[in-house]
Amino acid sequence: MLSIILNLLILIAAPLPVFLYISFDTIRIGKKYKLINFGESFEFVAEKRIGNGEFLLKDLYTLETYQLKDLIKFGKGTDFDFFQIE
Repeated sequence: MLSIILNLLILIAAPLPVFLYISFDTIRIGKKYKLINFGESFEFVAEKRIGNGEFLLKDLYTLETYQLKDLIKFGKGTDFDFFQIE
């Protein structure tokens, strides 16, 4: 019984990955972000602010450029997550 309790305490005390969920208002030029929406995952760097709350983004894998509004033009899904990486 004691070993079960100790194992549970170890599991509870184990460090979990920490993601700081943020809003679009806190996007900074040159920082890397990850957005998950409707099952799709996007990792990008904010290259340029082009308007009020609108940014030009560069995909980290394909090097394609797109605007932030293109990622959320169909709304926010139930799996919507947005956070800074690295």
